[in-house]
Amino acid sequence: WLWQMAMPEQDVPDKDLALKLNAAVGALEQFLVFSGRWDEQLQLSAWAYELMHKLEMWRAAGWRAYGSVWIHLERGNTDEAAHWLDRCDELWSRSGSSQERVADVAQLRGVVARGRHDYDGARRLFGKALTIYRDLGLAVDVSRTLVSLGNVEQEVKAYDVSQRYFRESLEIDTNLDDKSGMAVSLGNLAELAIARERWDEARDLCEDGLRLARGVPRQDLISGIARCLAQVHEKQGRPDLALSLAQEALAIEERLRSKNLGEAKELVERLKSIVPGGG
Repeated sequence: WLWQMAMPEQDVPDKDLALKLNAAVGALEQFLVFSGRWDEQLQLSAWAYELMHKLEMWRAAGWRAYGSVWIHLERGNTDEAAHWLDRCDELWSRSGSSQERVADVAQLRGVVARGRHDYDGARRLFGKALTIYRDLGLAVDVSRTLVSLGNVEQEVKAYDVSQRYFRESLEIDTNLDDKSGMAVSLGNLAELAIARERWDEARDLCEDGLRLARGVPRQDLISGIARCLAQVHEKQGRPDLALSLAQEALAIEERLRSKNLGEAKELVERLKSIVPGGG
């Protein structure tokens, strides 16, 4: 309703209604992301972006562009993510980017670089963001960037380095009592343990992480950690336990249209083939 009323058929939006829509999108953002309503988040962000851009409210428009980047990355749409990130960077630059905003852009550019397998570029960008976040005392952002660095090192099989980053992130999140962040770090440590074939360690990490993710609750974390725990149960000879977790993960991944959807489908089909009555 706000969108239709703010932009009936004129080029200049109704400023009051446009600002109300933008405020509503900002207030709903975490709920929409955590609950897996990613399509709604993208649509609302696009509407608010257009209104703020037409009103030449560059900082607000930049935030709405920024709110689209993460979802495109999680869906594996690296080029689309880079497109929205470029818009965000340009708009924040117009309004005079603070150091925090410079770090936010660098952090996401690092994720884009990692998606393109430019690991040296990703390390450089994450390092830039991490330095700024530490200087500003932004613990949540420090933790998030440590996870990103850990992901890069895991992909190049520098497992000891990766583990140090994940454990530092977990320590920060634990001190902040940030349950979502703790679940992220535990999930990443579990994936690392799986890569090292440390199945008991991976199971314990998954169980702790999944309990936290369900408590938040955050759908993408639930699906990712449930899928990891299913892999562990499969390796430990419990495909019956693995199948229900894998099916739960698949249902979420299908709704999110996540980049992990193919992996989730493959796991379910493999488990169905070995669990009596699973097919």
